[in-house]
Amino acid sequence: MSENLFSKKKIFFNQTIGKKEVKNVIAWAFTSYGAARTAYLVEQLKDLGFHYATKAGISLSVEDLLIPPLKDSLLKTAENEIKSTQNRYLLGEITEVERFQKVIDIWHRTSETLKDEVVDYFKLTDPLNSLYMMSFSGARGNLSQVHQLVGMRGLMADPQGEIIDFPIKSNFKEGLTTTEYLISSYGARKGVVDTALRTADSGYLTRRLVDIAQEVIIREIDCETHNGVILSSLKENGKLLIPLKDRLVGRVLLQNIYHPKTHCLIAQKNESISVLLAEDIVKSGIKEVWVRSPLTCKATRSVCQYCYGWNLAHGRLVELGEAVGIIAAQSIGEPGTQLTMRTFHTGGVFTAEIAKQINAPFPGKIFYQTNMIFREIRTRYGDNAWWVENTAKLRLEGENGKRISFNLTQGSIIRIKDKSWVETDDLLAEIATTTPSNRRAKEKTTRDLRTDIAGEVYFQNLEIDEGGGQVDTAGGSIWILAGDVYNLSANFDVILKNGDFIINGSVLARTQFISRYGGIVKIIDETLNVEVIPASLHIQNATISLEKTDQIDKYCLKFENNDSFELKIQNNTQLKNGQVIAERYLTTEMGGIIRYAGLDGKINKIGYEIQKPGSLLWIPEETHEVNTEFKTVLVKNGQYIPAGTQLLKNKKIKNQHSGIVELVHKKNFIMEIIIKPGIVLKVKNNVSFSKKMKRFIQPGEYLFSKFVVEDLRYLDYLLTPTGPILLLRPVVEYKVESPKTIITDKKNIISIISSQYILYKDGERIKSVQGIELFKIQLKLQIKKHFKYLPIKINFIPSKTNSLDFELEFLMIEAILPKNDKYFDSTTLLPLATAQIKILVKNNQLVKKGELIAQIEIISTSQGEIRWLGNNLKQTRRLLLITANQILTIPLKNLEKLLKKTNLNLGNFIRTDQNLIENTRIPHSGQIIEITSTYIRIRISRPYLISARAIIRVVTGDLLQSGESLALLVFERAKTGDIIQGLPRIEELLEARKPKDNSVLSTHPGFINLYYSETIDLKIESLYKLSTVLELQPGVFPIVSKNQFIEAGSSLSEGDVNVHDILDIFFNLYFRSRVNPLSLADAIHLSLQKIQIFLVSEVQSVYQSQGIDISDKHIEIIIKQMTGKVKVEEGGDTTLLPNELIEFQQIEKMNEKFSLTKGQLALYTPILLGITKSSLNTESFISAASFQETTRVLAKAAVEGKIDQLRGLKENVIIGNLIPAGTGFSAYSETTSVLNEDLKSIEVKTSSINSDIQNDTNSNLDDIILNKD
Repeated sequence: MSENLFSKKKIFFNQTIGKKEVKNVIAWAFTSYGAARTAYLVEQLKDLGFHYATKAGISLSVEDLLIPPLKDSLLKTAENEIKSTQNRYLLGEITEVERFQKVIDIWHRTSETLKDEVVDYFKLTDPLNSLYMMSFSGARGNLSQVHQLVGMRGLMADPQGEIIDFPIKSNFKEGLTTTEYLISSYGARKGVVDTALRTADSGYLTRRLVDIAQEVIIREIDCETHNGVILSSLKENGKLLIPLKDRLVGRVLLQNIYHPKTHCLIAQKNESISVLLAEDIVKSGIKEVWVRSPLTCKATRSVCQYCYGWNLAHGRLVELGEAVGIIAAQSIGEPGTQLTMRTFHTGGVFTAEIAKQINAPFPGKIFYQTNMIFREIRTRYGDNAWWVENTAKLRLEGENGKRISFNLTQGSIIRIKDKSWVETDDLLAEIATTTPSNRRAKEKTTRDLRTDIAGEVYFQNLEIDEGGGQVDTAGGSIWILAGDVYNLSANFDVILKNGDFIINGSVLARTQFISRYGGIVKIIDETLNVEVIPASLHIQNATISLEKTDQIDKYCLKFENNDSFELKIQNNTQLKNGQVIAERYLTTEMGGIIRYAGLDGKINKIGYEIQKPGSLLWIPEETHEVNTEFKTVLVKNGQYIPAGTQLLKNKKIKNQHSGIVELVHKKNFIMEIIIKPGIVLKVKNNVSFSKKMKRFIQPGEYLFSKFVVEDLRYLDYLLTPTGPILLLRPVVEYKVESPKTIITDKKNIISIISSQYILYKDGERIKSVQGIELFKIQLKLQIKKHFKYLPIKINFIPSKTNSLDFELEFLMIEAILPKNDKYFDSTTLLPLATAQIKILVKNNQLVKKGELIAQIEIISTSQGEIRWLGNNLKQTRRLLLITANQILTIPLKNLEKLLKKTNLNLGNFIRTDQNLIENTRIPHSGQIIEITSTYIRIRISRPYLISARAIIRVVTGDLLQSGESLALLVFERAKTGDIIQGLPRIEELLEARKPKDNSVLSTHPGFINLYYSETIDLKIESLYKLSTVLELQPGVFPIVSKNQFIEAGSSLSEGDVNVHDILDIFFNLYFRSRVNPLSLADAIHLSLQKIQIFLVSEVQSVYQSQGIDISDKHIEIIIKQMTGKVKVEEGGDTTLLPNELIEFQQIEKMNEKFSLTKGQLALYTPILLGITKSSLNTESFISAASFQETTRVLAKAAVEGKIDQLRGLKENVIIGNLIPAGTGFSAYSETTSVLNEDLKSIEVKTSSINSDIQNDTNSNLDDIILNKD
């Protein structure tokens, strides 16, 4: 290894170099020879790769995709297994859930076997195959993709995440069928969506991690701590995840290491562990090593060089000022996108718990060990098995004295009953490799059970809780007794009785239609649509004509008195009561003032609807809204101007009517120019005026005793520069009427009424130059109260006088036979029956109220026995017909002998696996309905096994169509790796969330005793003469055995571990429960250390499951930040308040000071904060406010008068300072332990560090660039 890379003596690696090996070679070169030489080696490797890649000319063709010949036989075996499982399901031996899980597992196992076969076939037949070389060298592709190309695509998930039990047997070379393509498209879309979500989640995780760790900077060389952590190989359920060697590299030793056998010194305290040293330690047989760790570093709000160890970028001790917190956050957050987010259930195949199967090596008899403790269970496939609760042996005794024993661990499952005979290769047991882990959590889920056949429901041995509709115990069945089921609407009357026998063409049910109103019958032949016309209205004194204008064509309704209305309805449409038929507006010449005379109206959406008749008075005036300066106006106040006079300079605005000018001004601007038509009266200056003078002057009235008014006028006055003037303004009077009927039919059922609406309120002034719509008249449809819910159809009838015009006709319609199939669903009737419609009246016939018009009959197309079990209260009733197809006759001999052997009674159920006749199987399960001397007759039936806790959705006697739901099966399934791994799991750990299904944890170490009753009680008897009884809830099973010794915090039942519970348990154990309790600070140190180690291993196991390597130190830095605070219980003589969160080191120092003055110390408990909460509770309020809840954080900081010391990176970036890391570290004025020492000690320390570095093989002096020669 230490040979020069460019010496004449070459180093030769005689092995296949794939992607992984290339990584290892480069890492070895970098560690041994430095960056420059490694760069040269990488160049050489690149040249070598391109040279031989060019020579090889590797390409990919269809012929390179080799499908293993064993595939067909594997698929055939799987299909036979599934056929057997399906037969068991049809017999009612297993539930739908058990069938589903078995099918899923069979296909998953087949797919995995085929995957292995693909690899073996390539190795055996064509090891230089392009596809094989590309995927297995790591150049491109992976085993999963190769498997899809030449194996089978396997099982896919539906959009809800459930596995579809229809596998894709084809591969991409063979091509997918249409069904397979559609199923696989779910997964493709899910993959795209997952990638987008994963990117966002991963980015947010990184942001939170950076926020919590950004202040962690290397600020000291050595914190001189005496604490550390024990490192060993990381294992999970017996599987090695990270070997000890990999965990040791880059760490610094806490104490000297001696060889366990020779006792020679291997390494010294505070020595950094290189790859060579790590190998030596592992070779010596040492399994656990004490190393320094960021978790136990004493440095305040930072980590020292020795506790951190190497900077993994260059393989040397980390430098002062390195922002290791940011590096840690990015190291954990960056691989987040590679973690799977898939949460669907794989069927629990190959769970880590059941790893080894024992098969019988020879035929023989099975014997259980006498002290074996076991309980009977039902496996996930519906088989009976026995769960072993303690370590025991299983013995197989064969012929000729052959004997063999098998060791069973706790949690193993025996598949054969005691003293049973087995054949060679029979499955005897499944051995759990370790004690079942608490990680094997379970979750409750449901599956819908639907019937495959139509028929009648029958319950067998079902115990149902009346309150919740749940099944109390397992073992019962729901039978469906076959029959043809007819869906009938509640409108149909069944004309048969139970037990009636019908033939083809018999009438089953009938519904009749009568007329509720009477009238003229209209039959539309094409659709057999029957209508009765109770009333009609034909308007003969008005015609409809088409008026064409430049803008739009419209229909107008013209009456004989020349009143014209715009039509608002269309031909062949249906109208309802109160609908507008036509309308017209009354339009004025210009704007003006509106006044009511004797009118009364109520306001609505349109305007004021007239309730009391009267007059509408209109005073016309022309208003120009100009908003201009005085100097631009060409007319004066009080001036009379003829029509067409220009009003403004530079603008062509002219008045359209003659009259007196009134200027309305605001400050120096003219807002409006009003032209008021009328007669001007000059008056003397001594006449006084008031607002009361403004009034209406009636015709014939004398004004000033001289002037007679001939028509209705409005007296107005104006103030002009020359003096006041009186103006007699014209008034237009409109007579307004209340709603009235203008036309009605002979029976007074259909009427047309006229309603008038004024569009403006009394006294309103309407500013306009053009004419306005003053009020409108609407013609509305009015129907008599008793008939108002019937629709009215409108028809345009050609006029007899003018071929271009039309006349209006209104027809009231009572629909007898609707166009849609409201009364029956033809899809459920055919091919069982047909519907026949009979019309009992003729077209244009006059019918009376209550007369029968038509009827629909349901005609049977088969023959059989009627069973009507319909419910009159239901919307849809059902009729059951038992035909010859549902009856099976089985001929028998020696019936009396058979009756003695079997329980053949009327009403009993028999299944297809019962051998009534020798060597003959019954083709169908069923219920015995007849027994004679020569045969028995059964009604074909189908059993469905129901599991406990299922929710039943039917009752005995219900009639069901095929595909309808029987029950909701509730079951537990093991959460597989797919569910608990990945980004969601990382978030759950780092946010310290409490799991849904908690595992029961032991409160102290001791021996276990189990007591079974309705619940399971666990008694833990401790060495400290303590005993605790823990009760397990129903459905929760223990994962420990009797007399087993367990540690504190161990899982006693299945479920997820709550980290907060572990912390509480250990703190209580160390501080409160012990005979000799530890000090508060030591108890917190130890209890925090327990959960720190637990969290590190949990996070590592998630990343390792996805093949991602992250150094422990990165995770440790994050977890140190999560566990750095405590919660104050009692403040003592300090200024702290209860429930306040404070740094652990800070409160320790405070208590030390108070202990010297003999003051009352603060009491506190350990607390675990998630990364979000920890970020918000940081010392720096600037950093916390820039993360989340800005207003709350800043308000709280202001109230408390906080001071930010600007220790971290974020707060300095926000303020605009130099960051205290890297080159900015020396400018940082924080007092550290390094700065407290004198200059000499610093020189000594730094020189010792430098000497270590110079002696290291990574010397910078050797790292020079060499030429090829």
